[in-house]
Amino acid sequence: AVTVEIECSDFKAAVDALQNAADAVTKSATSVQSDTLKAALAGWSAAAQSLATAISTNASTSDFNAAVDSFNNAKSATETACG
Repeated sequence: AVTVEIECSDFKAAVDALQNAADAVTKSATSVQSDTLKAALAGWSAAAQSLATAISTNASTSDFNAAVDSFNNAKSATETACG
C-alpha cells in the first residue's frame, strides 16, 4: 500500500479557495438577468460551500464523495445555463 502525506495547509488553501469563490459568485449573481442562470449559480455556490465543509470537517469518504458529486453536478448545470 502507498501512503500519501498531505499537509493541513493544503486543505486550508482548498477550503479558502472554495469559500472565496462561492462568496464572489453569490455577490456577482445578483446582477444576472436570467433566472435559470441565477439559480444555477446559487446551486454552484451552495455546492462549493458544502464541499469546503466536507474538506474542513474531515467528512467520511462517502460524504466527501457526495459533496464532490454535488459540486460537479452544479458545475455542469451552470455550464448548461450559460450556454
